[in-house]
Amino acid sequence: IGNSINWATLYVSFAVGLWYGVKLIISPTDVYTIDDIVIIFWGITGCGYNIGYAAPFYESFQIGKTSAKSIMDILERRSKIDSLHSQGKILRSNFTTDIEFKDVYFGYPSRPTVRILQGLNLKIKRDEIVALVGPSGCGKSTIIQLIQRYYDPDSGEILLDGVNTRDIHTGWLRGQLGVVGQEPVLFEASIAENIRLGMPFERMNEITQSDIERAAREANAHEFISKLPNGYDTYVGDRGKQLSGGQKQRIAIARALISNPKILLLDEATSALDLESEHIVQEALDHASKGRTTIIIAHRLSTIKNADRILYIEQGRLVEQGTHEHLMELKNKYFNLVMAQQIEPHEPVPPKKQPLSVSQSLTLELQTQRAQSQFESWTSPSRPIPVSRTRTVTYETIVSESGSISERYKDGEEITEEDLENLKRNKFPHMRLFKLIWMDRFYFLIAFIAALLYGLSTPIYAFIFGEFVQLFTLYDIAVDSDYIQKQTNIYSMYFLILAISILICCITQISLFGIVGEKLTKRLRVMAYSAILQQEITFFDYPENSAGALCARLANDAANVQGATGLRVSMICQALSTLIVSVIMGFMCNWRLSLVSMTLLPLI
Repeated sequence: IGNSINWATLYVSFAVGLWYGVKLIISPTDVYTIDDIVIIFWGITGCGYNIGYAAPFYESFQIGKTSAKSIMDILERRSKIDSLHSQGKILRSNFTTDIEFKDVYFGYPSRPTVRILQGLNLKIKRDEIVALVGPSGCGKSTIIQLIQRYYDPDSGEILLDGVNTRDIHTGWLRGQLGVVGQEPVLFEASIAENIRLGMPFERMNEITQSDIERAAREANAHEFISKLPNGYDTYVGDRGKQLSGGQKQRIAIARALISNPKILLLDEATSALDLESEHIVQEALDHASKGRTTIIIAHRLSTIKNADRILYIEQGRLVEQGTHEHLMELKNKYFNLVMAQQIEPHEPVPPKKQPLSVSQSLTLELQTQRAQSQFESWTSPSRPIPVSRTRTVTYETIVSESGSISERYKDGEEITEEDLENLKRNKFPHMRLFKLIWMDRFYFLIAFIAALLYGLSTPIYAFIFGEFVQLFTLYDIAVDSDYIQKQTNIYSMYFLILAISILICCITQISLFGIVGEKLTKRLRVMAYSAILQQEITFFDYPENSAGALCARLANDAANVQGATGLRVSMICQALSTLIVSVIMGFMCNWRLSLVSMTLLPLI
């Protein structure tokens, strides 16, 4: 649209300039020639046109400055808790893993007025297994995060071996911790690579296969891993979907143990598992906790009965502590929590379904028929959508296969029928795409015609300007001034009409091509999503068909198809109409000069 406005402004300036310039030439009081008018006219016009092209870049420059400032602010900001800096104490290798909270107050920065911890005081001894229990929101997970120094307390101290964690090297501190959460996050790699990622980066090259297997044995995972066809090289899939919940959790435990941490933090490590998997994982956790200071958070109190000490947290304070038997004898907060979990909730009685009324039934039937007809119109023709079940066919795939076949042909090798079948299958479906576009043919044809008319503006401008120059070669200004003025007024009016036509054609083609493109994108997304849902489970086991890849295909590839209907098609139509009409006009005027000019066209 901006380019069309520039051209329209240029043609309006042509109209005004020609009209007023001829008046100056004809006027007896002014001494002007056609040369002066053309020099002034083209100089000012070229200057204004270039300024018009440069104006949008000023806005881009301002956006660039603003974006650069936001990036510089991030680059210059020093993190309050920097795990990469070299400052801070590194404790001796045989340090005691005593952890102590002294009068700790803390509230999250997003909610500074809400105190999660309110004067918390607790002490955890070396190699002690401690369980944190309490109602939701009491601060259990916050304690885990403060130990990892994701946050610093607002007031109070957190001590490790008597040293404030603020004074300890953050990277070293986190290297002494092994963390297992409720939902294990496995990366799209092999089992061995996932376990290896538990080691700090600077020590990752020290890991051997025996270290990985040692961590897996401690996590009770070595046995099931060894039974897999590829063993430790087994690909776990996107977010570990190839494995069960218990298997993923045991791999997460092995990842936490690979660095041989002295402190183990377990945050709801078994809450998302079924009873059988929970039992297996609990055995792994019990084995991993031996010889380590362990802090456990669990809602299932049956998993923490064997803890050395149970701490009951309420409203950010330590309310009760002791062994399971001792707290049960007190019959206080912890006792009530245990009793509440032992009471089995009654199964809710599903509400009785009421029969639909006649009007509701008719409305539902009409809505169903309307949705079905709309879906069928989108997915026509009725053939199933071919989606590769073993790989994704992309532009790069087509180019690579066709390129390899052509190279083999040049080398004299025989081309098999399978090669030709692959090329035929991977051939871009131009007609299929055109049929989808043709469903919006009303908008497409109008936009196509508008693009062709827009491309005719340049030949029409050349014709009008040529006729204007011819006035001064065929007629004498002193004798035929009235006729020249009259014809100039007509040509000026032509330029005004041309300017208005350009604006109308440009807005029409951009708007309608945009509508066609958006409808095509929506239609393709519906069809592709429908085809994806019809695939068997093995289709999703391949890396190229992961959830992220399929979402990207729906989001990006479907949108990129607009290139077949949008601005690119518009530019092609304009270029073709300009080329064809200009060549015809050139050969009608002077075919020799046209041939000479066309030889230079590729260089331009």
